[in-house]
Amino acid sequence: MRPLTIVSVLALAAQTAGARGTFINMDAWCFWNTPHVEQMNEAGLKADIDFYTEKGGVEALIFNMNFQRAFFDTKAWTPYERGVELKDDGTLWVRGKRVTSPGGQVIHGEKSYIQMYKCLMAMKRNCPNYMQVRYDYCHKKGVECWWSMRMNDPHWLSPGLEERPQHSDYWYYNKERVTRAWYRRPWFKEWHWGNYTLDYGLKEVYDYNLALVKEYLLDYQSDGLELDWLRSIPAFKPGFDEAGTPILTRFLRDVKALAREASLKWGHPIRIGVRVPTRVQEALDLGMDVPLWAKEGLVDLVVPSPTSVRVEQDTQVGLWKRVLPPNVILAPALDMYAASGWPTRTRQAMDMGFASNFYHQGADNIYIFNHFEKFTDVMPTNEMQTVFANISDREAVSRFERRHILTWRETSVEGQFAESPYPSEIPVGSAAAVRINLGEKTSGRAAKLVMGLTRPVSLEIWCNTVKCGTLKPIETPKAGYPQGNKENPTFYYELELPAGATHDGWNVFDFHNVGEKAVGRDAFIWTEVVIAAEK
Repeated sequence: MRPLTIVSVLALAAQTAGARGTFINMDAWCFWNTPHVEQMNEAGLKADIDFYTEKGGVEALIFNMNFQRAFFDTKAWTPYERGVELKDDGTLWVRGKRVTSPGGQVIHGEKSYIQMYKCLMAMKRNCPNYMQVRYDYCHKKGVECWWSMRMNDPHWLSPGLEERPQHSDYWYYNKERVTRAWYRRPWFKEWHWGNYTLDYGLKEVYDYNLALVKEYLLDYQSDGLELDWLRSIPAFKPGFDEAGTPILTRFLRDVKALAREASLKWGHPIRIGVRVPTRVQEALDLGMDVPLWAKEGLVDLVVPSPTSVRVEQDTQVGLWKRVLPPNVILAPALDMYAASGWPTRTRQAMDMGFASNFYHQGADNIYIFNHFEKFTDVMPTNEMQTVFANISDREAVSRFERRHILTWRETSVEGQFAESPYPSEIPVGSAAAVRINLGEKTSGRAAKLVMGLTRPVSLEIWCNTVKCGTLKPIETPKAGYPQGNKENPTFYYELELPAGATHDGWNVFDFHNVGEKAVGRDAFIWTEVVIAAEK
């Protein structure tokens, strides 16, 4: 490897600043949690990479290698296998204690922890240099290899569930002192994991996390490091997000300094990416001055992402584009669920719809999250690989069939709450409007409105001032639509939209209640516009 100077590193970074293809996050849980221990070798690593790159179109595979513990030989954190013992009777023990739930029964997920342990141990025996194998094979396939660091992973930090092998020794032995809101136990229950994550306002927490960044960058060769702040926010104790803003900015400066050092060591540029909330103000509210990070050259890739796993049609792509300099890649995330009232797993046409929307708003590229090979029972293999190969091609995306979904808005800012896109009530004879972004190259394409409701309704639809008529009942769609049951039935309707009624970007739909009863917010399950594939 040839030696580099700071000047040559910066010059090379400028040459590679543009995005060429899709960014795909590769979740550690989904790789290591498999019964196929026989695949834990060099061939298995390569086959995994082949699945995502088989049809081309990919710029970088971003390998997540930690939750609270790490799946490599870390000295700064807790390696996954430390203190973990699989007994002859098949039970799992951590730090000398059986992995159980608060009631003493075997916990949900113990099988996953056992599989991860077996797979990691097999990989370390069969292919101990698996980090380098991934890097080398990615380059052979013509794609970049990045690492993704979860900055504050909160999974299963629930009261009484401390005995899990994903919790680090640092958290386990110091949790009452270093977590952001330990005082909230036990009155915040199961899913309020973010209360018990680490507080970056403490210097020791800051140093603890920066030490893992240093290992990622200097001990293992890569083309980039993603800081995944969405796993998890908030990063400071309640009431101190704003005060923490300079702390996170200093952290990014320290990360960038380490990236420059790593670039000199490895002989090539190393980019820094950040996964942040969908809305600019929400990022600022959480202490993430992303515009300043970009202005100072601390980040190369910004990924606005849903707080949980639900894609949002009104991700502030246009505003992000305006506050970021042109050399920073803006790649909003496509995740695994869409929620328009009730949630459902995404399909190819949904991904194409969201991507076309984001491109229309100004995205440079698309980032894929929670689209994994083991999820092909939901999104078939051919659909998933079609997404990987084409989602970075703006023109190709516009030509596919696209489903444009009216979605909920989520938040992780304490004191702010998720928002429904629907009106609270539409009285008889009254109307309400919703907005749906229909992406690019929409005009002249056949389009229909599809709605799901919890009870029969009579709505007259207007699209962009054009009267479209009333919705007609249809059988409940089977693929990629929320399904009810006998206790909670679903009623689906559709309406072919008149030629010329729709256009690119944001469209407004009036729902005029021509029935005999008011239509409340609880009636709405689903709303989308389906754009036919280009002929």
